[in-house]
Amino acid sequence: MKNFNILIVEGNLKEENQNFLKVGIQTHTESLKDSLNVFNNNYHFDVINPSSDQNLDNVKNKLPKYDGLIWGGSSLNIYNNTPEIKRQKLMALQIYYCMDMVLMATLCLPVFLLLN
Repeated sequence: MKNFNILIVEGNLKEENQNFLKVGIQTHTESLKDSLNVFNNNYHFDVINPSSDQNLDNVKNKLPKYDGLIWGGSSLNIYNNTPEIKRQKLMALQIYYCMDMVLMATLCLPVFLLLN
Protein backbone atom coordinates (compact mmCIF):
# COMPACT_ATOMS: atom_id res chain seq x y z
CA MET A 1 0.00 0.00 0.00
CA LYS A 2 1.16 3.53 -0.78
CA ASN A 3 2.70 5.64 1.95
CA PHE A 4 0.97 9.00 2.37
CA ASN A 5 2.76 12.19 3.34
CA ILE A 6 0.45 14.25 5.51
CA LEU A 7 1.16 17.77 6.75
CA ILE A 8 -0.46 18.63 10.07
CA VAL A 9 -0.81 22.33 10.75
CA GLU A 10 -1.09 22.70 14.52
CA GLY A 11 -3.39 25.59 15.37
CA ASN A 12 -2.65 25.87 19.07
CA LEU A 13 0.19 27.95 20.42
CA LYS A 14 3.10 25.84 21.71
CA GLU A 15 2.48 27.20 25.21
CA GLU A 16 -1.12 25.99 25.08
CA ASN A 17 0.01 22.51 24.02
CA GLN A 18 2.49 22.46 26.90
CA ASN A 19 -0.36 23.26 29.29
CA PHE A 20 -2.36 20.33 27.90
CA LEU A 21 0.59 17.98 28.31
CA LYS A 22 1.22 19.11 31.90
CA VAL A 23 -2.25 17.92 32.93
CA GLY A 24 -2.06 14.70 30.95
CA ILE A 25 -4.09 15.71 27.90
CA GLN A 26 -2.86 14.77 24.43
CA THR A 27 -2.30 17.61 21.99
CA HIS A 28 -4.66 17.79 19.03
CA THR A 29 -1.81 16.72 16.75
CA GLU A 30 -0.95 13.63 18.78
CA SER A 31 -4.60 12.65 18.97
CA LEU A 32 -4.94 13.00 15.18
CA LYS A 33 -1.88 10.84 14.56
CA ASP A 34 -3.14 8.13 16.90
CA SER A 35 -6.63 8.16 15.38
CA LEU A 36 -5.41 7.96 11.79
CA ASN A 37 -2.89 5.23 12.56
CA VAL A 38 -5.76 3.03 13.78
CA PHE A 39 -7.06 2.88 10.20
CA ASN A 40 -3.79 2.87 8.31
CA ASN A 41 -0.21 3.05 9.50
CA ASN A 42 1.20 4.01 6.10
CA TYR A 43 1.07 7.70 6.98
CA HIS A 44 4.14 9.87 7.37
CA PHE A 45 3.32 13.00 9.36
CA ASP A 46 5.12 16.33 9.39
CA VAL A 47 3.90 18.96 11.82
CA ILE A 48 4.21 22.73 11.59
CA ASN A 49 2.94 25.40 13.92
CA PRO A 50 2.54 28.74 12.13
CA SER A 51 1.19 30.39 15.28
CA SER A 52 4.41 29.80 17.20
CA ASP A 53 7.10 29.10 14.60
CA GLN A 54 8.82 32.26 13.41
CA ASN A 55 10.39 30.90 10.23
CA LEU A 56 8.19 28.81 7.93
CA ASP A 57 10.10 29.48 4.71
CA ASN A 58 11.63 26.00 4.67
CA VAL A 59 8.15 24.44 4.71
CA LYS A 60 6.91 26.36 1.66
CA ASN A 61 9.24 24.51 -0.72
CA LYS A 62 8.12 21.13 0.61
CA LEU A 63 4.36 21.68 0.21
CA PRO A 64 4.00 19.92 -3.17
CA LYS A 65 5.27 16.63 -1.68
CA TYR A 66 2.25 16.23 0.60
CA ASP A 67 -0.70 14.04 -0.28
CA GLY A 68 -2.95 15.83 2.17
CA LEU A 69 -3.18 18.33 4.96
CA ILE A 70 -4.96 18.48 8.29
CA TRP A 71 -5.35 21.91 9.85
CA GLY A 72 -6.13 21.75 13.55
CA GLY A 73 -8.18 24.28 15.46
CA SER A 74 -7.20 26.54 18.30
CA SER A 75 -8.53 29.10 20.73
CA LEU A 76 -7.12 31.93 18.59
CA ASN A 77 -9.60 34.24 16.87
CA ILE A 78 -9.19 34.88 13.15
CA TYR A 79 -10.50 38.42 13.55
CA ASN A 80 -7.63 39.43 15.85
CA ASN A 81 -4.78 40.83 13.81
CA THR A 82 -2.00 39.41 15.99
CA PRO A 83 1.36 38.14 14.67
CA GLU A 84 0.20 34.56 15.38
CA ILE A 85 -2.90 35.03 13.23
CA LYS A 86 -0.94 36.78 10.47
CA ARG A 87 1.44 33.80 10.28
CA GLN A 88 -1.52 31.40 10.05
CA LYS A 89 -3.07 33.46 7.24
CA LEU A 90 0.20 33.53 5.34
CA MET A 91 0.61 29.77 5.72
CA ALA A 92 -2.97 29.22 4.54
CA LEU A 93 -2.28 31.22 1.39
CA GLN A 94 0.93 29.31 0.68
CA ILE A 95 -0.87 26.01 1.13
CA TYR A 96 -3.78 27.15 -1.04
CA TYR A 97 -1.48 27.97 -3.94
CA CYS A 98 0.91 25.00 -3.58
CA MET A 99 -1.12 21.92 -2.79
CA ASP A 100 -3.45 20.07 -5.15
CA MET A 101 -5.40 18.26 -2.48
CA VAL A 102 -6.24 19.62 0.93
CA LEU A 103 -8.11 17.86 3.71
CA MET A 104 -9.15 20.15 6.50
CA ALA A 105 -9.91 18.57 9.86
CA THR A 106 -11.53 21.68 11.26
CA LEU A 107 -13.18 24.69 9.71
CA CYS A 108 -10.48 26.72 8.08
CA LEU A 109 -12.88 28.24 5.58
CA PRO A 110 -13.01 31.62 7.39
CA VAL A 111 -9.29 32.00 6.74
CA PHE A 112 -9.75 31.59 2.99
CA LEU A 113 -12.78 33.86 2.98
CA LEU A 114 -10.84 36.59 4.73
CA LEU A 115 -7.89 36.21 2.40
CA ASN A 116 -9.87 36.36 -0.83
